[in-house]
Amino acid sequence: LIFNFEFINQLEIKFFDGHVVPQKMWLDWRNININDIHFVLNMNNGIQKEFYEMTKNLNKPIKIETNARPSNQIVKTKIQNIINSNQDIKNKIYTIYQQDFELIEYCENNIWN
Repeated sequence: LIFNFEFINQLEIKFFDGHVVPQKMWLDWRNININDIHFVLNMNNGIQKEFYEMTKNLNKPIKIETNARPSNQIVKTKIQNIINSNQDIKNKIYTIYQQDFELIEYCENNIWN
């Protein structure tokens, strides 16, 4: 597979799709104060476990089914390796999403722990 990271250069110009808008910007648009958030799903722990913890007091059976495919994980790993080996791409991503990185650090220090 050959990956073209040209879209990162486009993100430096504008956010061309709602899926690439920084989370901090999304929160600001909706006037959501980060201090008002009482539960954050930590995707690193697995969505099923996190969602169960969030909903266990609802007294209703909840099940999450995923359509995760091993081939998606292979592509994800290849993309992560390319990004991690290219400091220019990493710097651009950090610059574009700097407020989100700061938000994640804030959440890790104040909400997730």
